[in-house]
Amino acid sequence: MALIGIGIEQLSITPAAVGPIKAMIRSLDAARIRTRMEQLLDLPPANMRKALSDWARRHKVSIG
Repeated sequence: MALIGIGIEQLSITPAAVGPIKAMIRSLDAARIRTRMEQLLDLPPANMRKALSDWARRHKVSIG
């Protein structure tokens, strides 16, 4: 999710990760996560993982 948020459009993943990553990408609004990542990178939180997890939960992003 964070990689998409910083503009990465191509990923190399293991076959086992295809399903979960595909579900996450399909449930994600790329424009929204890009905006959020800009905000987080401008003023980084103490815990980036928690900030992203909380954002994903509020926006119903499928994270595994």
